[in-house]
Amino acid sequence: RILKQAEGSVLWLFEDNISAANNLRLEAIERGIEAERLIFAQRMPLSEHLARHRLADLFLDTLPYNAHTTASDALWAGLPVLTCMGESFASRVAASLLNAIHLPELITATQEEYEALAVELAANPEKLRLIRKKLEQNRLTTPLFDTQLFTQHIEDAYRIMYNRYQEGLPPEHIVLLSKAIPMQKVTPNALEEQTQTKFEQALQLHQQGQLAQAEALYEEILKSVPEHFDALHLSGVIATQTKNVQKGIELIGKAIEIDPNNAASYNNQGIALKALRKFDNAVASYDRAIALRPDYEEAFYNRGIALEELKRPDDAVASYERAIALKHDHAEAYCGRGNALRKMQQYEKALSSYNKALALKPDGLFWLGTRLHIKMRICDWNAYELHLSQLIKKIELHEKVSSPFPILAIADTLSLQKKVARIYVQEKYSATHGFPTIPMRARHDKIRIGYYSADFHDHATAYLMAELFETHNRSKFELFAFSFGPEKADGMRVRVAAAFDHFLDVRTQLDKDVTLLSRELEIDIAVDLKGFTQDSRTNIFALRAAPIQVNYLGYPGTMSAEYIDYLIADRTL
Repeated sequence: RILKQAEGSVLWLFEDNISAANNLRLEAIERGIEAERLIFAQRMPLSEHLARHRLADLFLDTLPYNAHTTASDALWAGLPVLTCMGESFASRVAASLLNAIHLPELITATQEEYEALAVELAANPEKLRLIRKKLEQNRLTTPLFDTQLFTQHIEDAYRIMYNRYQEGLPPEHIVLLSKAIPMQKVTPNALEEQTQTKFEQALQLHQQGQLAQAEALYEEILKSVPEHFDALHLSGVIATQTKNVQKGIELIGKAIEIDPNNAASYNNQGIALKALRKFDNAVASYDRAIALRPDYEEAFYNRGIALEELKRPDDAVASYERAIALKHDHAEAYCGRGNALRKMQQYEKALSSYNKALALKPDGLFWLGTRLHIKMRICDWNAYELHLSQLIKKIELHEKVSSPFPILAIADTLSLQKKVARIYVQEKYSATHGFPTIPMRARHDKIRIGYYSADFHDHATAYLMAELFETHNRSKFELFAFSFGPEKADGMRVRVAAAFDHFLDVRTQLDKDVTLLSRELEIDIAVDLKGFTQDSRTNIFALRAAPIQVNYLGYPGTMSAEYIDYLIADRTL
């Protein structure tokens, strides 16, 4: 509608994938707009990306998921951003930026206002010129890009959080002015009659999920028959299931020493190694299982998961496809294949995999929301309203149909986003009370701030945060980076690492070990820069890394988790 009314205008878009570009061109033609008026740009280095903004006249923001880093880039480059402010955090980010740079005239409240103002600015170049001039004047004189002022504000917030904790007060609003492991079918060895009976009882309890009772019987068997392969093997499986992974690896290893030709034991060894984030070793175990049993579809499936963690999506797809070839109705393998293809930006193929997975298993955990999100990534609006209504209905019934992140872009409803986050946290990241409560500590001379992220490298988070890290008052704060992302030697990694007092590479450590390290270092405030985004490590916070835990920047919404004490936002958000 805007293009129709703004004669001679073009819409300049980032080409995320060719399917989306083609679908958008078809949609334009169907609505009477020449496909040539949609111009698609490729990804470019940051400096060139910022420079090309000079060729544009107006940045049209999206709803319900606003431009975040990209809106900041546009404003820094002098390009006015027009937004429609929604209800939820993710749909108010651009309005927050515009208020911070004193350009509220570019914030609209309805889609009708948004379209009308876009058309007006397109038809009135003088008005647009004055807005651009105001943007240029405000860029270095208003709070948005004043890192020193922002750092002072966030440090004030940290001090208040810390003081409340020291005074024994609970978190409060602070306003600053200015899966379980798959069971393998086990055939018991020939045993003495009484041991056989006891083993069958233990196995039945194990399969029913009564792990403590099953473990006790396995241990009884091992007292009388220390080299009982199945009791050792399945004791190791239970240890892994109950998060005592190192013990699990030791027990399964003993079982393998007794019978090195049992494929299931290598598969379960791989599962335990994966839980320790030893993904290369896990793949080696799966390979051994497959060598012993070439038709072992579950080992191929598990191998695909480990390969994804190793950032080898091509190999993961091949492993998932082998699992599917062996078991045509392996819904989880179709889902895994879809995940890997999505990471490779092969969205059409990913969508096909998700469709197959859901056809086989309609109640697959959190699959439905991801499937709809993939359709949105390729701008496939076929039956969108139907799929959306089905998804929302299931969420309202508390069904586990979507992870939180896709919903930010699907529905601009605070209550729905909170409900999805709560369902997700309860299923995957519920508060873990395995560790004792952190005792009250003596007040530190410097407040110890831990920033946790996978993105301390050439990534939007690092670009947004680097100057804040550098500007922190080192006489009042001691900074710790907990990096669990890839090891990269790019310029941004070097810059960010230099900004911290302590830069800790914890990517190979288990969540519990990162939590324990945080406690040993007596981190006062743990700041999660990931939330529910790719490569997040939410369990670190579920285990309580610090007495004060904060959600900031990476995830624009509630995590609905009792262990997240604060969310940093401004009045607009």
